[in-house]
Amino acid sequence: MCPQISKFTEPPLFTKTYDFIRRVNEETTLFPKSQRFTLAQQIQNESLELLKCFIAIRRKLDVEANFKRADVHLETLRILFRLSKDMSLLSLKKYETIEKMLDELGRLLGDWQKRKV
Repeated sequence: MCPQISKFTEPPLFTKTYDFIRRVNEETTLFPKSQRFTLAQQIQNESLELLKCFIAIRRKLDVEANFKRADVHLETLRILFRLSKDMSLLSLKKYETIEKMLDELGRLLGDWQKRKV
């Protein structure tokens, strides 16, 4: 059995990112087969790279570079999800929900960066 991330021991950014990745995987598995191994895979990879940046920052590994990388991954995800919506792979409602999650991750990242600097 896989251990769950505890909402009481992990910082909000990590629990929100975990929830986001779960949602991303749920949504992208519904993409048509023609997009599952291209756009869906890219979205999943970007989401995991974002989490890796957060882990590296928490472990104080090349902090400034990882803050910048995380910001790039967030922006890339925004574009990929907008493309998914425009290609009718996501409904407008699902797109709006994911965008709200991305906005929240961006705010949490910005707050964390302000505290670290």
